[in-house]
Amino acid sequence: MFLKKTLYNISIILLIMAGLSLAGCGSKGDALVKINDTIITSADFERRIQALPARYQELVMADKKKFLDEIIVDQLLYHAALKEKVDQGLEVKDVIDEARKKIIIAKFLKEKVDDSTSIEEVEIKEYYNAHLDEFRTPEIFRASHILTESETGAGEVLSELKKGKDFEELARLKSIDPTAEKGGDLGYFVRGQLYPDFEKAIFGLDEGDTSKVFKTKFGYHIVKVTEIKPADIEKFEDIKDRIGQKMSKTRRKARFNEMVENLRAKARIEIDEEMLAHVGEKGNE
Repeated sequence: MFLKKTLYNISIILLIMAGLSLAGCGSKGDALVKINDTIITSADFERRIQALPARYQELVMADKKKFLDEIIVDQLLYHAALKEKVDQGLEVKDVIDEARKKIIIAKFLKEKVDDSTSIEEVEIKEYYNAHLDEFRTPEIFRASHILTESETGAGEVLSELKKGKDFEELARLKSIDPTAEKGGDLGYFVRGQLYPDFEKAIFGLDEGDTSKVFKTKFGYHIVKVTEIKPADIEKFEDIKDRIGQKMSKTRRKARFNEMVENLRAKARIEIDEEMLAHVGEKGNE
């Protein structure tokens, strides 16, 4: 169902790009299909597929007959619409013209901006080496805790832990915190994400250590640090695509702005400010 809808949308786009007409396409290549007086050649069909983004090309190539059939159906509907003189409505023509204009602009931007702002891996590597601070990851902790209502209860739990009882098991049995069902697991966190009293108890511990009993506004706690990931720098191979996308976006924006400014400088643009100020006033009366 998704494939059918996707291919249908693609075929609509292609017909707009072709000016909603396939007439005259039979001058080159073999006739792939004839629809009354309209010929779609194999070369034209291939060109339409190649004009699609790569992800859509894969969909089409997986079901070429379906894609061709969608084009045929659209062409039949188009001819039927012409017979009914649907195209004579100014609003329809405006919509088609606007769609065609947007597609032409998109193609122009692809050629002048996207295709001219590619990023080489050596540039990505240079950026990475020059901005290592951007890719530093902080020290990450993982801990579990047991929460009790009373200091006495917490003390009893701590005694059992010192005798070798399993922390996770005791958390399930004794903790009144919602994390009890997960063995008290708090998940991963970095400095500054927990309450100060909690952090004071945790950040002095090594991996595998258990805290003394300490109090917060929630009750009495015992915490065990289950994992510590040291601060590090993300590996280049893991993030080079992300860096490349960021650099490409920045470069495209700069190239686009430069091109627009050049076009403005060469163009003669006159705006009737008084008329602009009154736009919409009639409709509001």
